[in-house]
Amino acid sequence: MGTLGVILPDNQAAYYNPALLAFLDGDHALLSFYPQRTVLSGSGSGCKDTYEATVLTAKVRDGIALSSLPVGIGFAYQRVRRTVGPMVERTYEQGTIEGTGNTFSWEERADCFSVGLGYSGPVDIGVGLMYVDLAQECRDLKGSGRAFGCGLLLRLPLNGLRSTSREVGGARLNATFCGGMSFSNYGSAIWFAGEEYTLPKTGRFGIGIDVTYDSERIRWLSVFPAFELEILFPGEDQSAMKFGMEVGLADALFLRVGTVNAPEEGIDLNTYGLGLSSRGIKQMLWRDKLDVSGDGSNLGRFLLARLNVEFSYARVDREGHLFVDDIGYYGINIIL
Repeated sequence: MGTLGVILPDNQAAYYNPALLAFLDGDHALLSFYPQRTVLSGSGSGCKDTYEATVLTAKVRDGIALSSLPVGIGFAYQRVRRTVGPMVERTYEQGTIEGTGNTFSWEERADCFSVGLGYSGPVDIGVGLMYVDLAQECRDLKGSGRAFGCGLLLRLPLNGLRSTSREVGGARLNATFCGGMSFSNYGSAIWFAGEEYTLPKTGRFGIGIDVTYDSERIRWLSVFPAFELEILFPGEDQSAMKFGMEVGLADALFLRVGTVNAPEEGIDLNTYGLGLSSRGIKQMLWRDKLDVSGDGSNLGRFLLARLNVEFSYARVDREGHLFVDDIGYYGINIIL
């Protein structure tokens, strides 16, 4: 969806806006793994640019902290790792370049800890905080730093068009306005090889509307168009405008498209992808078997009812970019 994430009710979006953690569905625990591999074009050395992220999220039942209020609390740990290599070590003598036969890699890591608190009422309001521990390593050179971030989220349900009453199993059309903002990378600079590097502070501002046609059990159709503005500072201001849309069918199949426009860098990216979820498939195939108590007395039925698996794939088209060609992305979520 054009790499936007500040308003998406998505498990791994806590990195973009920790306030989203308070609005995960129900009692929630998730483990996800997101590998992304990029091939540097024209290098001829087989060097790979690899991105990996592991996400753990959990949400406490609404109202458990304040029994009189529908308040939800969510937590997330995310480890992001980027490795560039292997690169061939070379020596420079008397104007000539020779390979030594040794190789090395460059690695960057970020450990992100986030918490979100949200109130669900006539209007949903959420706030969140994030702490990030940063590290870099290249052979015997190491660097470190830390950063902080915060986020806000607003969800305003609009008047839906009800076709029949929900009590008799009817379906209705709902629309929810979503607005959010977040600020990240506030904190100390990164120190590497005795030099200080200022972190690029980032502000994100997004709006969107989530339109669904659903029944008591399943969202038969969902459409979510969204817009986000991302600004990096200090120094020369850099901004990117992002547009994205997701269309979901029966909570089982999701189609996504997006575009990113960064005028200052002269970069235009197009993104597209799809997602598959067991949630909708189970509702259509085994609806009557999904009503089980949460005590786990029947493990098989309990897992059938509560365990969900999601798969997503996306592609970022960077045709014409000097260094990077297309970026392929895929991920797996396990939700209980």
